[in-house]
Amino acid sequence: MAIVNVLTPSVVVANHMGDGTTASFIITIYTIGSMVMGFLFGAIFKAFKRYVLLAGLLCMGLGTLLMNSADNVYTLTIAVVIIGFAYPLSGTYIFNTIDNRIPKEADGLANSILLVGCNVGTAFAPAIVSFLGIFSPFNGQNPGIGMYGLLILIMTVVFFLLMIGPKNHRHSK
Repeated sequence: MAIVNVLTPSVVVANHMGDGTTASFIITIYTIGSMVMGFLFGAIFKAFKRYVLLAGLLCMGLGTLLMNSADNVYTLTIAVVIIGFAYPLSGTYIFNTIDNRIPKEADGLANSILLVGCNVGTAFAPAIVSFLGIFSPFNGQNPGIGMYGLLILIMTVVFFLLMIGPKNHRHSK
């Protein structure tokens, strides 16, 4: 999520799409999209259950790939809105899962660890995206964005295969 806030202004300016005001407008639309998806989480969760996590990852992967190739304000806006859908889906799902699966006495610790992980991820995301640019097969002003999207999509496929694959059977002794 941090890549939208940090990298959108540089994508806007580097691709001559506008100035800081344009970037602020795009980030505002992104925030509104995230809020709307947050409001819809309950209904989406009812419909998709555990596949909500995959939907969030899919939004993140597709949105970052689109952000990498965006060459105009409209495409960039659509890309960041798609990315904006990701956190309310996957993030809320993960917090909900912790609340429902972790014993109540460990709930506080589990949420603290998750929040620290989120904050560390936010802090290092721009540096990681920049680093990924070294290995990226994508073009553009910041090819690391595309590589990040590709890695998220690969992770989505792996998670999907794990979710539909044969269940681990526990044998009683």
